[in-house]
Amino acid sequence: MKSPRVRQPDNPVGDKKSAASQVTPQGVALILGIGTFLALFSDTAMYIVLPVNMEKAGIVLGQVGLMLAANRLVRIPLNGPGGLLIERLPRRRVLLAAQLIGVVSSLCYLLAGFWPLLIGRMLWGVSWVGLWIGGSAALLDVAPAQSRGNLSGRFHLWIFAGFAGGSLVGGLLNDWLGYDGTFIACAGLGLLAFLYWWWKLPETTLQHQVTPSNKSGSQGNAAEWPIRRLPLITAMLIMALNWMIYLGFISTTLTLLLREKVGEALLVGSLLLPLTTLSGAAFAGKHVISMVASPLTGKISDHLGDRWRMIAFSLLLGSVTLMFAARAEGLLVIAGILPGAITNSTLQTQSTALIGDLVPPRRRPRVLGWFTTVADSGSALGPLLAYAFISNGWAISSILLLAATLLALMLPWTAWIAFRERRAPSFA
Repeated sequence: MKSPRVRQPDNPVGDKKSAASQVTPQGVALILGIGTFLALFSDTAMYIVLPVNMEKAGIVLGQVGLMLAANRLVRIPLNGPGGLLIERLPRRRVLLAAQLIGVVSSLCYLLAGFWPLLIGRMLWGVSWVGLWIGGSAALLDVAPAQSRGNLSGRFHLWIFAGFAGGSLVGGLLNDWLGYDGTFIACAGLGLLAFLYWWWKLPETTLQHQVTPSNKSGSQGNAAEWPIRRLPLITAMLIMALNWMIYLGFISTTLTLLLREKVGEALLVGSLLLPLTTLSGAAFAGKHVISMVASPLTGKISDHLGDRWRMIAFSLLLGSVTLMFAARAEGLLVIAGILPGAITNSTLQTQSTALIGDLVPPRRRPRVLGWFTTVADSGSALGPLLAYAFISNGWAISSILLLAATLLALMLPWTAWIAFRERRAPSFA
């Protein structure tokens, strides 16, 4: 069912006095995506570069985990207040400041020692609060209800591209330029992102009153329509589960899973693939699938006029494929893991679009902050649980079966929410 046409403001992207103020919603999604893509290179490169450059960075092995987790840990208490602050500030100003903080964080990596590196990682966490919540809020400012899923998918496409590109380019830069050269280059990319946004990014903060539209075409007063908490809380729990499983369980144990199922190398024809090469290829494949799935599933949900059906489908797909991966042997395990990228990216894309559907425009940043706090908590809990299970003798395949069960248990409730929300109104 198609979403109804909604009245848009004469200038949907704000009052910035430049040609950029007339950018279409598709153009805003592209500008936001490119800037976020460039900003991500430094963080994603860190995961590849730091473990093999501990001496250069001035830390020891026992401190690597803290450094890689510090940015996420600092986000958990900052997301909520950050959303409230972003709600009160112009989006463009927030996003430009976030880019500059990201550049400073990259430069901190050049100062060898525990504290400079820790400060740099924490600064990146602050930067990402602004980029993620501010970017999502800016996107929802301009995205009309009938194309909100597609535009959210386009934005997330660039985020997944940043994850993939940063990992690949980070390794190449480290081999070519060394540790310092890698992060000088990444700081340069962050500065380029700042300049690009300074030039192209319009102000998107809504200056008009938006009312909810019903699928029958009726309209009402936004002040009389309370936020529907039950679907919002359900979506939050699903996002926490999504990130706990796919960012927590799968991403941190994939190499161990392949070692359990494949061994130290895999013979494909006459080609012998070492375990690390196979893991890298699997990670890259996941990101490529996510890049394709995000805009595609977003567009499908717009066409259906129903986010919850896409969410239910994704939960079912995730449960089935994780169960298959847990039982598969050899190369077939990758065939079970890769489709999980569709589940991960679809749930992430639909959650952003749902916030636009369920929350009045002026309250979206704070709800984005709540969502991100819950999701970050799930992603931080995932590795802790996974390695606690492993230390107690669990096989990785048993962890996958647990994950499949958790997704399956969410299906009946999600199906009920989907039925309940069929005729509920959504904000334009």
